[in-house]
Amino acid sequence: MTENTQVRVFECSTAVPLGQTSRSYRHILLPNGVLTLLISDPTEDLAACSLTVATGSHADPDSVPGLAHLCEHLLPLASKQFPKPGLLHQTLSRHGGRYNASTSGEQTSYYFEIPTNSLVTGQDSAKDIFGEPIFSHVLRMFSSFFRSPQFPEDLVQREIHVINDEHNENKTNEAKLMFHGLRLLAAEGHPFHRFCTGNIFTLAKTAHTSDISMRNEVKMFFSKEYTSSKMSLVLRGPQSLNMLQKMALQFFSFSASERAHTLENSPRPYTDTSLEAIPTLLKCWKYKTDIFSGVRAKVILIDSPSAPTSLRFNFAIKHDPDSKLRRQYDLFCDAWCQMLGNEGIGGLTDGYKELGLASTIISSRLNPTNDMTFLTLSVRLTQKGAESIEKVISMFFEYLEVVLSSPDGDLGSNLSDLCSIDLLRFLYRDNELSPMEEAVRLSKLLQTNLVSLSPTWLVKGSSSWSDLDHEYSGGFSEDNANIWWIKRAREFKVFLRKFCSQNSLALVIYGSGISFDNLKKVIQTTSSKTQDKAFGFDYQTGVFIPGSIICLSRTFPTFFINPVNKFMPSIAYKHSVILQALRSTAERSRNANLSFFVKTSARSEIPKVIGRGHQYTLWLQREINPNYASRSLLSAEIVCHSLRPSPMHTICMDVLCELLKLRLDKHLYDLELLGSTYNFIPSIKGDVRLGLHISGFSENAEAFLLLVKKRIKLLAEDFQYQVDSNLFRDSRIRVRTKYNFLETAPSVAVASAGLLLLLEQYTWSIEERLEALEDMTRHDMEQFLRRFFLEGQNEVTMFLHGDSDELSLKKLFSVVADFALPSYYHQLRPLPDPSTYVIPQGVSYSCSRPSSEQDPTSSIVYFLQTGRRHDVAAFTLTKFTAFMMAIDLVPSLRNSKVAYLVLGGLRILRGSIGIHITTVSSHLTAEQLERKIDEHLHQWETTLGNMSEATFHSNFVVPFLEGLENKSHRLESSGGPASVTLNAYGSKEKNSFADRGTTASIKKHRSSWEQITSKDYSFDASYESKIDIEVVRELTLSRLMEFFRRYVSIESRARSKLSIMVQSRKEKLKVESELLIVHLSKFLKMKGLYITSEQLHEIVEGANGSQGVMFKDLFKFFVDQGKSLRLCTVILKEGTKLVSDSFKLSKPSSAVIKAPNAALENICVTDIQAFQTSLSLVPLK
Repeated sequence: MTENTQVRVFECSTAVPLGQTSRSYRHILLPNGVLTLLISDPTEDLAACSLTVATGSHADPDSVPGLAHLCEHLLPLASKQFPKPGLLHQTLSRHGGRYNASTSGEQTSYYFEIPTNSLVTGQDSAKDIFGEPIFSHVLRMFSSFFRSPQFPEDLVQREIHVINDEHNENKTNEAKLMFHGLRLLAAEGHPFHRFCTGNIFTLAKTAHTSDISMRNEVKMFFSKEYTSSKMSLVLRGPQSLNMLQKMALQFFSFSASERAHTLENSPRPYTDTSLEAIPTLLKCWKYKTDIFSGVRAKVILIDSPSAPTSLRFNFAIKHDPDSKLRRQYDLFCDAWCQMLGNEGIGGLTDGYKELGLASTIISSRLNPTNDMTFLTLSVRLTQKGAESIEKVISMFFEYLEVVLSSPDGDLGSNLSDLCSIDLLRFLYRDNELSPMEEAVRLSKLLQTNLVSLSPTWLVKGSSSWSDLDHEYSGGFSEDNANIWWIKRAREFKVFLRKFCSQNSLALVIYGSGISFDNLKKVIQTTSSKTQDKAFGFDYQTGVFIPGSIICLSRTFPTFFINPVNKFMPSIAYKHSVILQALRSTAERSRNANLSFFVKTSARSEIPKVIGRGHQYTLWLQREINPNYASRSLLSAEIVCHSLRPSPMHTICMDVLCELLKLRLDKHLYDLELLGSTYNFIPSIKGDVRLGLHISGFSENAEAFLLLVKKRIKLLAEDFQYQVDSNLFRDSRIRVRTKYNFLETAPSVAVASAGLLLLLEQYTWSIEERLEALEDMTRHDMEQFLRRFFLEGQNEVTMFLHGDSDELSLKKLFSVVADFALPSYYHQLRPLPDPSTYVIPQGVSYSCSRPSSEQDPTSSIVYFLQTGRRHDVAAFTLTKFTAFMMAIDLVPSLRNSKVAYLVLGGLRILRGSIGIHITTVSSHLTAEQLERKIDEHLHQWETTLGNMSEATFHSNFVVPFLEGLENKSHRLESSGGPASVTLNAYGSKEKNSFADRGTTASIKKHRSSWEQITSKDYSFDASYESKIDIEVVRELTLSRLMEFFRRYVSIESRARSKLSIMVQSRKEKLKVESELLIVHLSKFLKMKGLYITSEQLHEIVEGANGSQGVMFKDLFKFFVDQGKSLRLCTVILKEGTKLVSDSFKLSKPSSAVIKAPNAALENICVTDIQAFQTSLSLVPLK
């Protein structure tokens, strides 16, 4: 049988953005039933693959929650063809690639990306095909896991502990906790109700107590669920479509005989020739009940000590099997998100903020199952809002009533505008940051209902109003199309009344100090306080009192639906024009394989100075990439050299940014709807500088700057009039909330910030900042603004990047030129830029602080200073050592069960560079983590010292040089971004529907801007231009070891080290007690012995860690309750063994590595100011 007869090809037209017309698409069906999408993009040098299986945690057996998640962890570790554990990760790391996987209720996805220009080396596996392209080789390896996975027995326990650490990390994640609260409201008979992540109890201990092999459970799960008919595949690369098709057929057409150990018989036959006829998730998943079937309680109150209060409104949309109605519902869901998440004037967010009830509102849609969508509105309340929850709920329905009572013509016009924005944003969509992220998104979408989505809009990811029916004729103002839109408006109102009433609302309330007693006017309690077994939080459920939320009069009288978008291009109202442009891009994409394209990396200029004066510098970077058509990114900063750095000035900058946001956010929201991002950034260097950032259509940058300039001028010239006491208080509250949030951040974030606090000059501590905030007065703020913007010696730096020119940049600078040096100053006297403190040679410091109260994890950032930032030789050897670390040391630490999260790589500070190792653990202290790092560093040094010169060259030098040639290091390494300040330039957190996340152009712009402001003009996202390639080419193992033994080795007496340790506040005994209470409660109930959580807690705490005392008291308790002596004896004897064995399992073991103590003892830093005073600063350029 020829290839053409083996593979079924579907003819589809695919709409794509302007910047992606170089990509061509092909939908095929492999002989075994794997639905596949091929994407050829000759302009890229990266390839990606994603395979999604239509199974997930909803397929977990009731007795083993988390089994699907465990399967996801174990599957890519080893296969029959590639039995060496972890070979996939090692190969990808060696060649600059990345891998990830995820498990949801109905889908499990595995995906990777890798540069394509490398060839297989002798270190990639024992069964190499020398000279094979690396993408083909990794596909061979990757596909083998779905053909014949091994599930290594000795790695099962390790991965269970990794999952347990992941779950512990989730315990501090508000979004995860609130989503679990929604699960608790669901019907108990529905899989969505269950805990899905898994932890030590549901996996290791369940297996132990039930005498089952977890490996066998995983194997049976794989055999049952991982059938080819449930799989969808996406291959993307610079190869031709024919070559990608050949790869798909070669590696993923595994037959039934190859997987004889599975329960799959033969591939299902397809008699229909249309792509839409391929079975979808709707056909793979059949549920016996709806998520809320028979559920009475629709409100849950989750108690979380010290957490700010949040509400999450949830409305369940049950999808009709009818494809047209499903498409309509999808469009209405999108419209709901945009309307309810509207942050413009007259919107719900505006109402909440004007009354001081909420600080953040995010609308989104969640899809827990293929036949159900949750329309969700998350509201972060202020203290006033937490005290007025009934009012917050009432206002939501008041706004909904405004939409329902609006004239059909107004609502229809509004829906048409939303359609305009949707089409325009897609047409000008930026390229995604990561190819594999796009691949996994599309592999999931392939399993949705393609009848309702339509393959034409697969890349877009959502339906188009133009496909709703044949009567559609364009935008509201086109050719009498208003009648069609008025009909849609009426249908939308029917949709809102059906699904978004008080009776349909499932409400999650999360926070501390909230009680149903405060909500008794609208909510009736249906349960006593209960402790969740999985997450350990206390919660209560309730039900809305019928008719209790009645909107008789408006609390906020200025609600109205979106007015005309003042930033909308006139062409956007003509849907026919945009749709014609999209048909054109689809045609160009279809014929892309016949065209010639230049690599993306070759189509970009580097930034250059086009204007310079005493008080300004103008940078321009032009792009000819079509992805930038009509779009640009602008960054500017105003630096004041007459105000010296201080905590007070830093807080003034924070308050200024909040004042600008409070005054301008709702006026600039229309910009965001069109895909723009903007932000006001206070200095991250501790000095006095204001950063401004905007991206989007080039024509809107000037309007943005004019608005900002006008507002700053008003604030500086007439502060007392412009800022009343309420506005000033609100801005200070927002600053305090930001710092309070940082105080509750995960331990790893605190540790990473700690490194900057100790080594970067003027990086004030949270305590110093909050003290300054308390001391600040309105007079202080008024004086600061006057001295900054009216009297200051200021310098302006501006960087324009994209589809623009010198004239446009100079015009934009003219808007803010007033903020540069005032005329009565004849010469700028600049302050020196903040620098970095140097760790002396031969000194090892440590600084320890506790984590937040609720964080069960400990973390460490282990930093080794290796040189000055601008020392090319030191930079080259540091970058090379970080590359080696990513290949060898980081995987070793991950595989040793030392920590849940391990990062390692290059760290760039303002004036110095070094190597960091960052780890997070829920079972080791920070001091123990440091010792483990020392042990692995010593073992690594021994391994390297015993390596031959030839092995060193082939293992490290060759892959490193190939990576430089292939630009593979533009992917983030295992240590994350080298510059920890890079993400500080990001867009402010906004409505999730409008914010599509960080894109490739934004990341590129941020990198260039960071290097401009740090005066490091290499203009390379991975700083490769700072590497001396000749040094690497001539590098010998002995030279590398000389560098290693001086700067890295634990036996070095010359190295410079700083460890930032963040230790969990939770004592180990307390953590174990909490886990024991949850586990014992479940065990005793299974055995018919009932005891309240409070009573069990009292007995366990009273035993003070003694199991004997605990079971003695339990025995007495149940006997006093009338239980028979024999029953209590038998059950509690079994419980004694269970608990004893459980604690053995809960203590993960790792191989003991013999290593000497570090040559330098830690000097504990207790006074940061004294520490910094004792150090010198790096002299900057």
